[in-house]
Amino acid sequence: MYSMANCLLLMKLTSLHIRTRRGSTHDGKEHAAASATFRLAEIRLQKSFLVAEWL
Repeated sequence: MYSMANCLLLMKLTSLHIRTRRGSTHDGKEHAAASATFRLAEIRLQKSFLVAEWL
């Protein structure tokens, strides 16, 4: 159940990242911020998967 919630969160973040990337071609700073936010969320998700596997 915990893994399913994380997968859904990752899919939501991915779609948000793609939309932001398309919408900000003229604004590099906005894209960079969205990319950084997405990457941090991805790292947190990977850590939570590792902890869940370890438990």
